[in-house]
Amino acid sequence: MTDNKEIMARNILDNMDKMGVNATEICNTLGFKQNTFSDWVNAKTYPRIDAIEKMAGYFGIPKAHLVENIQYNDVFTEEDKILIELYHKADQGTKDSINRLLAYYKATNGQPVLSASEIPQINPAFAARTTRKVSQKILDARNKNA
Repeated sequence: MTDNKEIMARNILDNMDKMGVNATEICNTLGFKQNTFSDWVNAKTYPRIDAIEKMAGYFGIPKAHLVENIQYNDVFTEEDKILIELYHKADQGTKDSINRLLAYYKATNGQPVLSASEIPQINPAFAARTTRKVSQKILDARNKNA
């Protein structure tokens, strides 16, 4: 039987692979010590809940997708993968805008207090730029797979 540390290690590594990031990038971004992170991905120790929450936020997944034994092929659509990749390649200003939108979403428990047409008012330049980029990336991915 697979223990919790092994499940966590596999899930972290799977998410790193899917996003194309390495341990150094994650440690630098989230403030983890390299040795501690290495222990997690080698199933030597289990991270505390605050570290799990940071990693889930970084990967853009629920905490359960790190701690539970699930199949990731069923979790991310091709569009999800593209959006995650775009987020991690984005400049800090764009990430800040996305994070503000996510904070708004969480604060409202996902209820659409703003209509879709009002969301660009949060940052019109960001919304227009992101919509164009995401739309093009999705079209490119679909054309590539066609």
